Parts: sequence; structure tokens; C-alpha cells
Amino acid sequence: MFDIQGITSSGSFVCDVMFSFVRRELDRFFEEQWDSDSLREACDLIAQDAGYDSLNAWNSGTQSQQKTCVRDQVVVLMVNMDNDVKATG
Repeated sequence: MFDIQGITSSGSFVCDVMFSFVRRELDRFFEEQWDSDSLREACDLIAQDAGYDSLNAWNSGTQSQQKTCVRDQVVVLMVNMDNDVKATG
């Protein structure tokens, strides 16, 4: 996701419409796309921003632990949105 607030559309549109959409759809998107290469690459960057060496370092273990990793990734993204974090990943 790019930082487009105020550049391509108003800040209120980004916060009220786009962020609401992301909050509503992100869990499902992660669940449906978890095995895709493009999401895994993005998640690797998120993992690095969260202090892990890689997605694999964060996501080691059983299927249950993988589900926790998905949820953790979503939480990191939500916190980043809430705090207007400019992450390099």
C-alpha cells in the first residue's frame, strides 16, 4: 500500500473509505492469498519491519501457528495505518 493521503485523493477519503475497506477485507485477503508469491514477498517485508529476519522466521511451526502469523501480520498493518507509519517495506 502506498502513502497516497492528500496526493491522489483527500485525506478524509483515504482514512474514511480506503482504510475502512482495508480493515474490513484484510483478514479475508490474507486467508485467501496466503500461499501467493506476491503476498509472501510483501509479508516478508512486513516481518522485517516487525523485527524478524524474514517471514519464515516469524512463521515457523504448525498450521495453528501460521494462522497466528497471519493475524499478527494484519495487526501490524492496522497499527501502521493507525499511526500513519511510513514503513520502508
